Amino acid sequence: MTLARRPGSSELRLAGIILTAALAFLGEGATYSVLGPYVRDRIGGGDEITGLVLGVGTAAALAARVVVAARVDAGGPRRLMALGVVLTSAAGPLYLAASSVPLLLVPRVLAGFGVACAFSAGLAWAVAIAPADRRGQVIGLYGLCVWAGLSLGPVLAAALRSVGGFDAVWA
Repeated sequence: MTLARRPGSSELRLAGIILTAALAFLGEGATYSVLGPYVRDRIGGGDEITGLVLGVGTAAALAARVVVAARVDAGGPRRLMALGVVLTSAAGPLYLAASSVPLLLVPRVLAGFGVACAFSAGLAWAVAIAPADRRGQVIGLYGLCVWAGLSLGPVLAAALRSVGGFDAVWA
């Protein structure tokens, strides 16, 4: 017995995947505008330490993408997309607890791994379920969600910081 899909179910799944990736990158982008002041005001570090903290997250994302891509090919994207959401979400409370550079590196690494999972798994999943004649459009929309998240995140974080301080951003 085969079950017919509801009309539009692939569009809803695509929208969910793209929205999930956008939210992961919104969270990552939010850190960009506040990590410098956080390192300076709460940790007592300067520009070099801020660069290190930001760079560790990017390096973790770069390193993880190779492993994540192989895992997506081997086992599919669903679990890795979920892992990306869990890791990026877990980073927020860890920022709250970070009172030193080593403690601040932990959420940066988690977030880096998380966005690597969300990006790689989400893109593979979206392309896999997209109709063949719309795959280019789906890739474009997926890329747009990444840049939208990275662009809107710092703006949202600045607004949250002005209202509730760093804790509001990390929460």
